[in-house]
Amino acid sequence: MNVEGTQVATIGKPQTAGAVDTASNEISLTSHPFNTGDRVVVTSTGAVPGGLVTGTGYFVIASTANSIKLSTTRAGAVGNSEIDIQSAGSGTITVASDEIFTLTRAGSSGTVTVKRPM
Repeated sequence: MNVEGTQVATIGKPQTAGAVDTASNEISLTSHPFNTGDRVVVTSTGAVPGGLVTGTGYFVIASTANSIKLSTTRAGAVGNSEIDIQSAGSGTITVASDEIFTLTRAGSSGTVTVKRPM
């Protein structure tokens, strides 16, 4: 690949939710790959859980190895400021990585730098 300048790409790792707990605001994802602060999007074949919007980027609070909570900002995720999930939603609910990385290379040769915006 010949990259010159700055490129932005989204990398996805979709995970299917097992359940949504409105009391604890947790989404069950068995052995999920997410870390606190990772950016994700939530989609559904029906309705997304209440309080969330399809296509909006959220930030993970990794509650356990099998569940996550969501925040509206990376700083909020690090500070455990979770979104109030008001309903479980319907259909198959999927959580996928929505990380944005910037690849930078000066000129047509040299080292490519990968940077995740903070």
